[in-house]
Amino acid sequence: MASEASAAGNTHQRIGGTNADLERELAEAHRRESATAEVLKAISRSNFNLQEVLDSLIESAVQLTSAETGLIIRQDGEVYRAAAIYGASPEFIEVAKQNPIPQGRQSATGRAVLERRIIHIHDVSADPEYTWVGRQTAGVRTILAVPMLREDIVLGVIGCGRREVQPFTAKQIELVQTFADQAVIAIENTRLFEQLQARTLELQESLEYQMATSDVLQVISSSPGQLQPVYETMLSKALRHCDAKFGGLFRYERGVFQGVAGIGIPEGLLLGVEEDAASPTTNSDLKSLIASRQPLHSPDLRESASYLAGDPFIVGAVERGGARAALLVPLAKEDSLIGALAIYRQETRPFTEKQIQLVETFANQALIAIENARLLNELRESLQQQTATADVLNVISRSKFDLQPVLETLVASAAHLCDAPMVAIHVQRDNTLPGRARHGFSAEMVKALSKIGQVMDHGSLAGRTIAQARPEHIADVDTDADYTFHDFTRITGARSMLGVPLLRDGRPVGLLSLYRTRVAPFTPRQIELMATFADQAVIAIENARLFEEVQARTHELARTVQELEIAGQHKSQFVANMSHELRTPLAAILGYAELMQEGFYEPQGPKSLDALTRIRSNGKHLLGLINTVLDIAKIESGQFNLNLGEYALENVIETVRAATESLAETKKLSLTTDVGKRLPIGLGDEQRLTQVLLNLVGNAIKFTDAGEVRITAGATNGDFAVSVTDTGPGIPPKEQTRIFEQFHQVDSSNTKAKGGTGLGLAIAKQIVEMHGGRIWVETTVGKGAMFRLEVPIRVEQHKSTA
Repeated sequence: MASEASAAGNTHQRIGGTNADLERELAEAHRRESATAEVLKAISRSNFNLQEVLDSLIESAVQLTSAETGLIIRQDGEVYRAAAIYGASPEFIEVAKQNPIPQGRQSATGRAVLERRIIHIHDVSADPEYTWVGRQTAGVRTILAVPMLREDIVLGVIGCGRREVQPFTAKQIELVQTFADQAVIAIENTRLFEQLQARTLELQESLEYQMATSDVLQVISSSPGQLQPVYETMLSKALRHCDAKFGGLFRYERGVFQGVAGIGIPEGLLLGVEEDAASPTTNSDLKSLIASRQPLHSPDLRESASYLAGDPFIVGAVERGGARAALLVPLAKEDSLIGALAIYRQETRPFTEKQIQLVETFANQALIAIENARLLNELRESLQQQTATADVLNVISRSKFDLQPVLETLVASAAHLCDAPMVAIHVQRDNTLPGRARHGFSAEMVKALSKIGQVMDHGSLAGRTIAQARPEHIADVDTDADYTFHDFTRITGARSMLGVPLLRDGRPVGLLSLYRTRVAPFTPRQIELMATFADQAVIAIENARLFEEVQARTHELARTVQELEIAGQHKSQFVANMSHELRTPLAAILGYAELMQEGFYEPQGPKSLDALTRIRSNGKHLLGLINTVLDIAKIESGQFNLNLGEYALENVIETVRAATESLAETKKLSLTTDVGKRLPIGLGDEQRLTQVLLNLVGNAIKFTDAGEVRITAGATNGDFAVSVTDTGPGIPPKEQTRIFEQFHQVDSSNTKAKGGTGLGLAIAKQIVEMHGGRIWVETTVGKGAMFRLEVPIRVEQHKSTA
């Protein structure tokens, strides 16, 4: 009996011991699960704060493995540094900072990286390879190093140490491995987030730059020939998007940079703007700009050669304007320098490559504006000349064979177009050149000139012109050694002269002469124009040939108009192509965002999913805008076509209702339909008609805050009649005829708050009219609006907007 009792007691003790072990293991398991959960919480709530996660990981790893110190090591170039430390002495932390762990086998970290496996050193004192200098300060004997692996790439190492020789258990090693995997997740999440942020910022910056460029182009197109608004808009955009403080735009003419616009110029600093001018003969930076025609970028002007050499232009910018960084971009056309665009920062900070490219784009746009202004001025001059020519021809046609009115009109027009105070026409008669028409000569001058007579040798303007049978230009009679007819200049005060022969079959029959009382040479265009006037004086009676010249000029103008129309089509084609180029990368962005959101690559946290949702939403909105712009471009370029086919109007309306129902529910609006029974099958472009109704219903829901939106459809007199009615604010009468224009929106705070591009109704109108129908609105302010459209049930033929 005693032996049986003893055996029972032993069994009871073994069972009790086993239960105690199980309870300890269970408690330890709970601690591990709790620590793991805490780390996961840290990852989810850290909002990509990697340091917070790493600190939590190493603390949990040390505590749960009964270690005394722990480190998370990350690679830094050729060495490894501690990214998180727990339980180490201040002395060891300082030694670790001063002595990063090198590559190689002299440390547990180095071995874990080399071998890509867990390194467990039971006693570093017995390991002859372990020679890292931080060993003595750390005071550890047993070390566990677990690599953090993403695929086969080492992202770092988790190390735990004990000051006594006490190897880690298999479960403890397994736990540290789990923490290493969590560290990899945290590091990878942070990397992906930073990449996404960088890409988002890059896209936003690119979009802002494109919008800035578009704004400048808009100013150029809306201000033809007016350069100042273009300059000011360009400078404003450059300063804003390049984070610069002030800047100026310079024109380069006759070796001088003259300021033509400036923004934010500090008081007391002109920088060549207005009356001040910068000469390249004293400025090495501008010399370099002239020579290279390449942008000049100075991150620190105080270290530039120009400043150190005492260049007054740069010294003034630095000392009086507080400029520290500068960017000068040339305005160059082929081999000709037109000017320069300069912007300045008041802190030492370099401009980025994208900012330099943006300013280069602005410089190119400035060239476009300058060239447009030049062409417009030439066109105006040409129109003035053509008008003057037409006046002469009109006089010719009215005067029939009376030459005098024609000649008098010619000298008056020549004086006006060439800014010449005195003009005369002499017609040859019996080897003399009597005056037939004069402008600007006083009676006293004419009397005095008649007394001295006409001199026909090389010393006079008339003698040279008749002898050479070509235009003769004397820029300044006082510097012309061959000019000897000083009696004429004494009477008239003439300094600059132009003589143009009147030629018939190559033989001079007269002279057209122009005089200025100041030194002001005539331009080649003025000389050319006067040659034309001379021809008109010769052939004043030949109405038929003059009429043919007018016809030629008319054809030239028509060809110019045609070329402008072709240029407009090219512009529309360019916009269409650019819309395609924008849509392709945007579609890729949306696709990758969707794959990431669906966990194709790896599971995402709530924060990432929320960010991806916003990316997809904004991306779809942008894609919609691009599609709208593409439609407008197709319309303008004549590429907007209908795809005719049979359709059921009931299906179109149901598709629209299903697509917009959630929008109406969000705003607590009632969305109802009233469709006639047994409607006929239509022939038209179902997709485009659906687009029209989606736009009308979408607008109705957008601008209606309470009440309902109703879609009504029926068939009458061979047409489908559809209406969309809302209980919104209505449309003012003055806006009702303009809402179908491109880019036009009702000018009210409510409209601006709702957003939009002002293109939807314009496209809808085009689609309806291409079907041979019409669209209009019936509305009263404060009582809602009804948009109505009628389209033929069966479209007979394709209609083009070209």
